[in-house]
Amino acid sequence: MTLNNFFSKAVGYVKTYYSHTDFHWEDENPAVPGEYSIQDITAAGARLKETLWLWKRGEIIAGFDADWTITRNLDHNEAAASVRTVFPDMFLFSPYIAASHSFGSAEGFHGTPQAGLRGYIHTVWANTLAPQIGVTAGYKNTDIYAGYVLGYVYPAPANLQTLVNTGGVDAADLKSVKPETVYHYEIGVTHTFEKAGNIGGSFFYDDGRNRIIANGRIPENASLVSYFRIMGVEAYGTFAPIPDMSLFISGTWMTVRARGEDGVEVDKMPFTPDLSFSAGFTWKLSCFKIKYLENVSVSGDYRYAGGVYANTPLQFNPGFVNSDETSKLEDQHILGLRLAYTLNYKKWRIHKAEAFINIDNLLNRSYEYWPGYPMPGITATAGMTVTMN
Repeated sequence: MTLNNFFSKAVGYVKTYYSHTDFHWEDENPAVPGEYSIQDITAAGARLKETLWLWKRGEIIAGFDADWTITRNLDHNEAAASVRTVFPDMFLFSPYIAASHSFGSAEGFHGTPQAGLRGYIHTVWANTLAPQIGVTAGYKNTDIYAGYVLGYVYPAPANLQTLVNTGGVDAADLKSVKPETVYHYEIGVTHTFEKAGNIGGSFFYDDGRNRIIANGRIPENASLVSYFRIMGVEAYGTFAPIPDMSLFISGTWMTVRARGEDGVEVDKMPFTPDLSFSAGFTWKLSCFKIKYLENVSVSGDYRYAGGVYANTPLQFNPGFVNSDETSKLEDQHILGLRLAYTLNYKKWRIHKAEAFINIDNLLNRSYEYWPGYPMPGITATAGMTVTMN
């Protein structure tokens, strides 16, 4: 549920959510047929965000994220007693604030410095703060930007399963466990064309530390030996070759260097493609000046990812990828198509209505995000959205 607010100097929202999931993993241990696990997850929370314009050319963004999770797990074993795990309830409160100020003019030199701070207050793991800072500067239609962001990832409940089952959970020890840390640096340039479209590119560098694996050595499982370094270059562009048509294209190339708790250095990481690419178009058929086509639009996209590895199938593996390459996935080539019809009907106060048909994986390609678990083939979705005033 979302409640929006619109004022002359402030715009924002409050969002709330609730979800409940029963996850049934059949044959969890392939070596022992009949074993399975059932995980029960309840999640609820709220998002509050407000954007304020309290002075000329200045902006403040403030708000918080609040997330509460309850996790239960049942391991059914064939040769041993089943194990029911009740994980500690977890609540994360994350307030944030950021400010920016613009100077100069769009016709000449201009710039916008910005800075922000996000807090992480957790009932189980250590509390911490994450700053970010950046600046955009340019002349007319060309901008250069640079930024730094500190990010955190908290351990999943599965990291506590061994300790919970052996009665070894100590709240004081858990509070000393720092979350996984990523230092992100980025610099880039973008140019906007006078008529329509833009092109740009950037270089980014991620420095990851404190990798956490699921084992029974809390808090020592926050490894100081393990790390990863990701460097990448991405480029993008949007174009309007003819009226009522827009095109986009983007690509990212990355290199990886990582070392696990086993001390082995590798040049691959799970779910980190060597090369990813996407392109697409949107075409409004009103350009044909045909009555029945004036409200019709067609769009499509192509997505590619190559050199992707899944996560190691061994939950407690201290390395990043398997040495035998069994976790390598086939390259992905996904094509999508969308047909939409829009209309306005003032008699019913309909400001905008759209009926659409989406077709994903149009070529019916076989691909996976995890070995042995194929994703759906060609898939069609139909729906409608209506906006009234």
